[in-house]
Amino acid sequence: FHIVLVSPEIPPNTGNVIRLSANTGCTLHLIKPLGFSLDDSHLRRAGLDYREYATLKTYESWDDFIEKEHPDPRDLYMFSSHATRSLPEVKFTAGSWLVFGRESAGLPLELQENHCLKENRIRIPMMPNNRSLNLSNSVAVAVFEAGGSTATPDPSDPYRGNPQKKPGAALSDSAGPVLLSPLSAAENLISLHAPVSP
Repeated sequence: FHIVLVSPEIPPNTGNVIRLSANTGCTLHLIKPLGFSLDDSHLRRAGLDYREYATLKTYESWDDFIEKEHPDPRDLYMFSSHATRSLPEVKFTAGSWLVFGRESAGLPLELQENHCLKENRIRIPMMPNNRSLNLSNSVAVAVFEAGGSTATPDPSDPYRGNPQKKPGAALSDSAGPVLLSPLSAAENLISLHAPVSP
């Protein structure tokens, strides 16, 4: 996948995403202006020694990014707490572009409307009335959820076609089993902890 951070502000968040990129093989794209220098000590501390293992590209602006990378609009996804389509509903491809905004304000609405298909504006499921997740946490959730949606079933898996019998595949509550599939893990986590209406 391609991870795109538009004007990130907090060095440790970007450092964490550098480490994530190095360990998942994703390419990280940073779009200026940045709220820090790439030599910032907090950035280096969070990224540890992973920067040399990550593929990191920087751009002067969104237009510079578009001109150099030419991402396919059908495979470009923007994450926003105001989006209506939930992350587990989306089927990604191995080369998908996952775009995130800055910590204080997210992605500008104008950018979303002009550069992203409406059905490709995504929200990460979370508890009602909460504002947002930390940026680096959001990126990690999105990357691993997207990875699950592109996974090819292993034909040698003895539980293939019968996930209820796979050890650890279901959690029970008063409403019955809740299957934790790669596509629905985030929403299932929320549903397990959501208050039950009387």
